[in-house]
Amino acid sequence: MASPRRRQALVLLALAAIVALGAAVRIFVGLHDPNFDARDAKGLLKSDPGLLHYVTARIVEARGLPPADFRADPRLEHPELTDFAAIETPGQEFVVAWCQLLFGGETPLHVTVLWVMGIFASLTAAAVFGMARELTTSSAWALLAALLYAVLPVNYRTAGVGLIREDFSLPWFALHLWLALRAARLGTPASFALAGAAAGLAAATWHAMGFVLGIEAACLLAWFLRSGQNPFATPRSWILLATLAVFALAVPVLREKQFLLSLPMQIALALLAEALLARRWPLGKLAQGLAVLAVWGALLALGLTLARASGGGLADYSHVYAMMKDKIVRLGVLPADPRELSFESRLLWSGPFQTGTWRDLTQGETFGAALLAVALFVFAPGWLRGRGDARELLVVLFALAASVAAWLVQRLFVLPGMVTPVVAALVLRRARPRSLGWGLMSAGVLGQAAYVAILSAGYVNPWYWPPQRIAELARTIDAVEAHVPAGEAVAADFVNSTAILAHTRRPIVLQPKYETVRSRRRSEAFLTTFFHGTPEDLRALLASWRCRYLLVDRGLLWYTFGYAAGVPGTQDRPSPGTAAEVLMSSDARVLESVPGYRLLYRSSREFDVFRLFALE
Repeated sequence: MASPRRRQALVLLALAAIVALGAAVRIFVGLHDPNFDARDAKGLLKSDPGLLHYVTARIVEARGLPPADFRADPRLEHPELTDFAAIETPGQEFVVAWCQLLFGGETPLHVTVLWVMGIFASLTAAAVFGMARELTTSSAWALLAALLYAVLPVNYRTAGVGLIREDFSLPWFALHLWLALRAARLGTPASFALAGAAAGLAAATWHAMGFVLGIEAACLLAWFLRSGQNPFATPRSWILLATLAVFALAVPVLREKQFLLSLPMQIALALLAEALLARRWPLGKLAQGLAVLAVWGALLALGLTLARASGGGLADYSHVYAMMKDKIVRLGVLPADPRELSFESRLLWSGPFQTGTWRDLTQGETFGAALLAVALFVFAPGWLRGRGDARELLVVLFALAASVAAWLVQRLFVLPGMVTPVVAALVLRRARPRSLGWGLMSAGVLGQAAYVAILSAGYVNPWYWPPQRIAELARTIDAVEAHVPAGEAVAADFVNSTAILAHTRRPIVLQPKYETVRSRRRSEAFLTTFFHGTPEDLRALLASWRCRYLLVDRGLLWYTFGYAAGVPGTQDRPSPGTAAEVLMSSDARVLESVPGYRLLYRSSREFDVFRLFALE
């Protein structure tokens, strides 16, 4: 029989192999995509990754330190200065830049990005192991849970893209869940501080993490209202919140967004207030619940008041609240007529936060979803009685709530993908005989592994599709560099804008990280004027931004941003006389005779999408 130390070493070696497996899949998918160019990133970078690549490259140029204008960048939303640290959640940019400086050598930065982020994102498997080990007390079951995580296709949604916020934030959040489960058992000051620090790092590196932490807090509240068990009644548990509060005050973006009064902090502070109150004046179950809801209501009112007064903070996330309200009211169905939604709601809904589908669930994590359904019956009695292992019940509840959130927002399928392997271990370890549980878990892992292997072998990333667009975007970037003087701003949709920024360093007027009211108002003004105003109206708008160059992507603007601009999908062509009709024309005589516009470049006839104009 192996000694405990040797068994521990073997477990760690197996866990390292699982993490390496996940990293290998991500890196393989990225480097072997037929449309990925490992030598030249021109044409590959756009939207969010393009913006973050620009920032990362500038950190490399600054030898790993923030650039001199990091807090007042003149290129992101010309002619305004932009405090990148206050509007964004930087973190991965520094890690990638440091790795490029230390190990990159002659490797192109975008290739280093794939390696570093592939490895970092795969570290989530280690936290999944920790959660499962904490709840099952079995390293074998924990390894199976980590392996299941590593072979669920849903956990590879971002593979090959690079510099996606959740790839850096989710490992910290998974670590937080593990450390929170551990802290609930140990109850030591250090354990609570570590759980709070991991939550702070997760919140500081992805805007959406505030809402993910809100799901966690809502689960704690639901269990408290059902059972009367307050997680913050545990001695020293306040240290977790205090640590998180330090991050909320110290990190620029969390301070700017008033994270201290965000949804998760409101619920947690309300529970803490009730716990402190109950120590002095013991309350009945009904009074406990009313006390928590009253404090939460007061904090919510305070947050909304400050948001209205400042015009920023929590108000910067008004587009998320608007979209979620509309999704719930409409049961996740995007209306055919965009005018039924506000601009903020349709901008987000028709973009990266589409409603999830049954196909997403069944193809992404079939085995995990099936075990989650079984968990409903296994753990329902404990929930209904308000008794049982609170940690297990809360993990199952979080997995269910995360699945609902993933249906509302397709991008969040990584949440159930992260937690359902732990739920699978909790369910199957109860099977009798024990070999049945082991057999089912092993079969599920093997089945998902075969499926992800098939997907990886022939995967073509839609981010780099079609290849003609990549080539044409590269040629267009060359045209911008040739025709637009250095320092002159270029107006374009915010997907292509960051390609221009990353490769030419020309200032842009629209950027894709629109988690500020100012950024969304700019996007609304541009899209509304382009689709509903005249060319002269658009020229006047760009002049107000001191911008003399315009890049039009007729394919992307019409098929992607037309809905956000309020153009009904049934409309076959832009309205007559609008800037959209004129500037997206395929008639050379029209393009070359627009008053106040001089055509500098037009895409090739084979893929005719881009037009570059100088405004006169």
